[in-house]
Amino acid sequence: MKCSTCGKPLNSSDRRRRYCSAKCRDNKGKHRHLRAVEPDEPPSALEPRTLAVDEAARDGSDLELLMAMRDRVAETVADPNCPPRDLAALTRRLEELRKQIAAERLRLKEELADAEAVDDETWDEASI
Repeated sequence: MKCSTCGKPLNSSDRRRRYCSAKCRDNKGKHRHLRAVEPDEPPSALEPRTLAVDEAARDGSDLELLMAMRDRVAETVADPNCPPRDLAALTRRLEELRKQIAAERLRLKEELADAEAVDDETWDEASI
């Protein structure tokens, strides 16, 4: 198994262990893979991962958490054994989640559009 943050192999046989150190556990949400892009290359929109609700709450983005919650509520609504008293509240919550996901996707799309409009500043070695 590998550390969820840095990818180093874990020395333990404990399957519950996810991080190689306390530092990696503390930085679990901050680690991002960066790469250099060409000057004319637009930023790519990252497709959200499909996670379970507990994983999305622990390690996912806001969009991934909303999508996991939507999937979980949709499973419950589609279940024929879902109690009728819960169906109205779950359906209402499903619609709220759908709207929140659409709003979050729009926000991310606008952020990407804003990122495209930023010009690079000229390098001034004297400012160091």
